[in-house]
Amino acid sequence: MLRRRHLNPSPYLPLLLGRGSARSTSATYVTLHASLPPLRHFIERLLGGVGKLSSVDAPAVPRDGGDSLTLHFLRQSCGLAEPQAAAVAARVHLRSTKNAHSVLAILRASGFKPASIARLVTTMPSVLSSTNIGAKIDFYRPNHQLLRDLLRTDKNVLAAVIQSMRLITHNLQHVFLPKLKTLRDHGVTEEVLVKLVTTHPKALTYESSRFDEGLAVMKDLGVSPSSGMFPYAFGVFAKMYQSEWDRTIEIMSL
Repeated sequence: MLRRRHLNPSPYLPLLLGRGSARSTSATYVTLHASLPPLRHFIERLLGGVGKLSSVDAPAVPRDGGDSLTLHFLRQSCGLAEPQAAAVAARVHLRSTKNAHSVLAILRASGFKPASIARLVTTMPSVLSSTNIGAKIDFYRPNHQLLRDLLRTDKNVLAAVIQSMRLITHNLQHVFLPKLKTLRDHGVTEEVLVKLVTTHPKALTYESSRFDEGLAVMKDLGVSPSSGMFPYAFGVFAKMYQSEWDRTIEIMSL
């Protein structure tokens, strides 16, 4: 039986909300609309797999006066308790709190609750130095909405995105949507599409001749596009070299 690999979402958070380019946070603040909360829920789910605040150990002593500013900001503005603030201060050094306050303002305007902000700052302190977090959130929103409409739940969106960040960071019009249309034209049902995107999204996010070959192979094997086996068989074929696939089929036929 093909088993699905459980992935840890923590390495993907910096890719979503990392520092990036030097665009101003204040310039993008006004672009955050009421339609944003679903993306906020998604990011909160991503945070949920990263760990609790209590898992952070505090360092012995702050290094200098600059750390005092950082500690004060983390406690008073981010809501961190003393041990967590001390631990985070060992990983981020704020010379000024102006940009950090802008980041918090954008997160709050996006609907993030204090507990989620505290968890985000604890997990990824560098977010306080981000200069384009508003632009990133705004850029990811259309892709997230498209995935949410297709996959129906944030849990499914998270399962897909942590396996292929391209679903959030790339233009889905170029590769992903045309492949979905081709699959539908071949009789793949929406239920099967959901399973394929959540278990083997890379089969749909990279340009590869394996995609077209896979449709032909599934037909030759008699795997119905509406069957529960299709997303697994097609997904495995799309990411295997031909020699590996041939060996797999040989083993299965024994």
